[in-house]
Amino acid sequence: MEFRTLDVTLISAKDLKDVNTFSRMDVYAIATLNNDPRTSHKSPVDKDSGPSPRWNFPVKFSLDEPSLQAGRLYLSVRLVSDRKLGDKHIGEVTIPVKELLDTSDKSGPRTVSYAVRLPSGKSKGTLEFSYAFGEKYTVQAPQAPPPPMMHQHEQQPKKLGEEPVTAYPAAYGAPSSSAYPAAYAQAPPPQGYAAYPPQGYAPPAAGVPVRLRCIPSAASGTVRGIPSAAGVSIRVPETTKEEAWQHGPWYSWRPAGRPLDR
Repeated sequence: MEFRTLDVTLISAKDLKDVNTFSRMDVYAIATLNNDPRTSHKSPVDKDSGPSPRWNFPVKFSLDEPSLQAGRLYLSVRLVSDRKLGDKHIGEVTIPVKELLDTSDKSGPRTVSYAVRLPSGKSKGTLEFSYAFGEKYTVQAPQAPPPPMMHQHEQQPKKLGEEPVTAYPAAYGAPSSSAYPAAYAQAPPPQGYAAYPPQGYAPPAAGVPVRLRCIPSAASGTVRGIPSAAGVSIRVPETTKEEAWQHGPWYSWRPAGRPLDR
């Protein structure tokens, strides 16, 4: 955006209306753009100045160039009498800034005088000030900050139907809290072997003796202190259902009263 500065010096006022009754006026001036309090500049109070105060008070404004060229800016200077029982408005001067620009002197400040308008609408007294415009300059508009990155737990929940669904084989069903499928109490058997116990025998009740058979080609081991080798059937007295399964899928079991198939 393009801007330019306006330097104003409030020099003095003459023949103002005396709004005091018993004492001489103490007058100060307030300069603004478009009566916007954010642009307000207040001069010092000229004590006992009466109707002809002097300030030589410098003021600087920054002007939006498009608004200036469109004639939407005006300079307002209010003259006020400083009083202990409440300040009193004397009068005001309002000038379009475009008018000042069109009559400005590029070689330096220009001094002008404008009539002071009273609250009644009549004119009484004059205000003298000087002004000068600076060169145009460009200000880059601030860029909007990027949106904050959302952490994973802050991301918006997905709508129903957008979440991926994992399919499981019918033999296993949905995963449980265990690390293995529900069909196994321990790790599944190695690839190439059927699941144990074989179909046709129900698991023995707790405390019922069983016979164990080591799976062919499986490593040799020991069951309750009795050596076992691959493919060899052994009888383990008082081996319960829970103990049989603790030896894992490397052993098949049969109730103690039934022979093991070779």
